[in-house]
Amino acid sequence: MFNYGLNTRPFQHPARPVALRADRIAAAQTRLHLVPECNPRSETDYTIIDDADESDVFTITGKKFGDRPGREFRDASGLPLYELHQRAIPLKQPWSVRLPGGDSDSLVSTQLWPSLRGYRSVSCEFKFQNAAAIDNKQPHEKSVKLHTQRRPSRLYAFDVLDGDRKIIEVQESISKNDKLALMPESRKDYHPILDIRVAPGVDLVLAALIAVILSDWMYGP
Repeated sequence: MFNYGLNTRPFQHPARPVALRADRIAAAQTRLHLVPECNPRSETDYTIIDDADESDVFTITGKKFGDRPGREFRDASGLPLYELHQRAIPLKQPWSVRLPGGDSDSLVSTQLWPSLRGYRSVSCEFKFQNAAAIDNKQPHEKSVKLHTQRRPSRLYAFDVLDGDRKIIEVQESISKNDKLALMPESRKDYHPILDIRVAPGVDLVLAALIAVILSDWMYGP
């Protein structure tokens, strides 16, 4: 069986619930799949399905052109949740997350940190106000900072860390993909299905946002 690389971090629930939306927090460990739907008129669209019953959980649709190019996240009922926009030059704040149709400040601050291992091994940092924090906390106490760490492997595999706790995993699916692109030349126009593992106490929409960002960053929109 193919190894995702050295994985010494245990999978843990966060010390407190972590969420952008407090109504989407996983009650138990949850496995999702990010399934790309390539469309030449748009960015790569995605469906996120539940591993347990293969039901749709979220849909992500996007457009390359127009006044507001980006992506829209909807739940299984079609309710819009968030918009995700990416800057053409990924310096500080390469992605912004906003409420649907809104021009407000981004709900999530993003940052890329270089790595000596190369362009695709950068760490992504995500900062946001925790919607699951108790009301009597001060604003700075409600702030959450997560960051990604890529494991050394031919397949892309990422741990998402809350401090030193691994609360989300995002990695190429061995069971769901018809083929695995193990060589660089085989990755052209390659958009694999990704496995997403989410710890209890973590917002599923947050995990979906991070997975889409990583998919776009690793494989291109």
